[in-house]
This record gives sequence, structure tokens and C-alpha cells, in this order.
Amino acid sequence: MPTTELVESIAATQRAAIAAIEAGEWEEALEHSGAAVAADPEMVPYQIAHGFAAAGSGEWATAVEAFELAVTVDERPEGWINLALARLEAGLPE
Repeated sequence: MPTTELVESIAATQRAAIAAIEAGEWEEALEHSGAAVAADPEMVPYQIAHGFAAAGSGEWATAVEAFELAVTVDERPEGWINLALARLEAGLPE
């Protein structure tokens, strides 16, 4: 089981990713969101943020992967919409 310090560290990394997304700092967002996802890949908000950061960076294959992982854990409609858009931008078939 992760320690409180580790959980807080991952959450801080996720907050940094969100701040970077909101500021349009895509490369920074991708770095932070990638670290959060690596630390806890089944945390859907981390995958969604990573997908947004990847999309903002034009890394559509990474965005597709992140959104696919998100919808396998939580099938909310917005996850599927984000996945569909990423797949379209990546030039992948339906």
C-alpha cells in the first residue's frame, strides 16, 4: 500500500499537470501527467489529463492510449467522446 507521502506527491504532480493544461503549457503538462499516470495508471482522472496533455501536444497516439485506458476503467460518455476525437485526429479507423 502506498504511503501518504507518495499519494500526496502523485496528487501534487497531477495538480501541476492540470495547471499546465489550463495555461496551455502542453509539453510541461505532458511531462507531469505522464509521471502521474506512471505512478498510478488506473486512476482515471490521471489518464484523462494525460490524454488532454498529449492531444494539446499533438501526440495523438498517446492521447488515444490514455483515453482507451480511461474508458476501460470508467465508461463515462465524456471518456468515449475524447477517445473518438483522439482516434479521428490520429487517423485511426472507427
